[in-house]
Amino acid sequence: MKNKNTFLFIAGLGFAVLFLWLALKDADPQRIALALSNADWAYAIPFLVVLGMFYWLKAYRWALLLRPLAPVRAGTVFPAIMIGFAGNIFLPAQLGELIRTYVLGNQLKLRKSAVLSSILLERVFDFLTILIILGITLVVERNLPEILVRGGYAIGGISAMLLVFVIIYAHWTRPLLSLLAAVTRFLPARLHASLLDQLETAAGGLAAIKDYRLMLMLMLSSLLQWGLLGICILVSIAAFHIQVPLSGAFLVLALMVATLTLPNTPGYFGPIQLAFTLALKPFGIDPASAFAASMFYHVLAYFSVLIAGFYYTRQLGLTFKRLSRESGR
Repeated sequence: MKNKNTFLFIAGLGFAVLFLWLALKDADPQRIALALSNADWAYAIPFLVVLGMFYWLKAYRWALLLRPLAPVRAGTVFPAIMIGFAGNIFLPAQLGELIRTYVLGNQLKLRKSAVLSSILLERVFDFLTILIILGITLVVERNLPEILVRGGYAIGGISAMLLVFVIIYAHWTRPLLSLLAAVTRFLPARLHASLLDQLETAAGGLAAIKDYRLMLMLMLSSLLQWGLLGICILVSIAAFHIQVPLSGAFLVLALMVATLTLPNTPGYFGPIQLAFTLALKPFGIDPASAFAASMFYHVLAYFSVLIAGFYYTRQLGLTFKRLSRESGR
């Protein structure tokens, strides 16, 4: 496990170097320094308020997803979310998701596979929401580079296929498990039984999509949630006295989500910077100003999540070393 994490960390570091080079190759370092020195840090206050609303709404949506498993509220799952996101910052391969699965599973005495499948469903809604936002942006802004348009279609295709698979699995769990049981009969008996048991339990975490009213609430909360993060991006750009339409901020958001689906880089450095520089270029924003805006966003988002994550970790009497070890089992 240690060797695997080391490899993933090195791979993430490689992606960080590549993305940072792509973001900085046309940027003047002196212009970046000048932009940062002239930033209006008073914008940090509305940024942090809106970011806090984003995470609280994320907790509310996760509580909705978990409703078929346990009657939980946003306040119950909020600590696990902040601990998980803090873990994602310094652990490779999105291991923070396993950490929040472990924390909430222990807290509510739920099967880890069911909690993890609710996080998978959460990701599906995230991609669908970003697809809607990207689609609107592509309609409003017609003069975008071809590479961005193709990337948007790719995200849309993957999201649609994933949603179809999840819906089929949630509604026809038994027939699919029977088919899988026949296909995997060659496995050792213990492993075979364990695999089928875990998959059956995981279906419980997808039960939310069987309730169409709940589905509507999930979709609306997802749109509002990601709309708030788009506003955070717009505030970050405004801190440098840059005029960009809301569609520009949402294009940054779509690219950021797309790049962050790759093996995450240490501290998320690289993908965020590249998303800002690429997405703002069609709006006439030079790479130096875009990079400076990305750093404003990154520093505030990074440290606020870390502080909240460490606070809740200590409050629950846990350590990230123990969480990393236990969640990886």
